[in-house]
Amino acid sequence: MHNEQEINTKPLYIPANIKTRYELISGVGFSEIAIIAICGCISVVIAMLIHQLSGSDDMIQGILIVIITVAISLTVVRKNEYNQSVIGMIKIVSRYSHSQQRYKYHYFNKYGRNKIN
Repeated sequence: MHNEQEINTKPLYIPANIKTRYELISGVGFSEIAIIAICGCISVVIAMLIHQLSGSDDMIQGILIVIITVAISLTVVRKNEYNQSVIGMIKIVSRYSHSQQRYKYHYFNKYGRNKIN
């Protein structure tokens, strides 16, 4: 029989297309809903300020601001089938572009020849 240490060291196989967390909509869990709600609340405040400053009775501008902001935040925060969001991809690209791209080296001939034929 297998001893207990061998059983505990084997990696756990997770089949494909199995969600590791509860999602309300595909790619949108509770953390994404919280981010979208925060963006929605901020856009409501901005829409109210614009409405008060413009002095008009037309609410179309405010409604459009809220709808567009929520739609953009949903698009940016939603995760795809590979568990990556647009913001995560931007972070990865930014980290890669700021990393070292040139590696300086000095050629050393360990066989003692100065010229390469």
